[in-house]
Amino acid sequence: MTLLDAHPYDPATARRRKIKITVTVVIVVALASLAWMYRNWPEEHSVDKFFAALQRQDYETAYASTHTRTSIATGDQAASGVSSSPTGFTDRPTQKVLAAEGS
Repeated sequence: MTLLDAHPYDPATARRRKIKITVTVVIVVALASLAWMYRNWPEEHSVDKFFAALQRQDYETAYASTHTRTSIATGDQAASGVSSSPTGFTDRPTQKVLAAEGS
């Protein structure tokens, strides 16, 4: 097929293409706006639970809801292998240091 043998213009195809582009843009804008509106939903949900517990004067639940994501609340810090050092490094000497001290 050469340029002289091009297909004739079909307005229905052009209209369908325009509709597809418009629908795609609308969906992308809607999803982007929903993502923007609900970007802080997990934090807002935990704060709502915290203040609801405070209004009920259930202070233990309120305190526990603020510390659910740490291992300190469950007491599993030593069992989980998490270091208690503020730097994040273990306080135990490594095998290389022990070998150097022994020789």
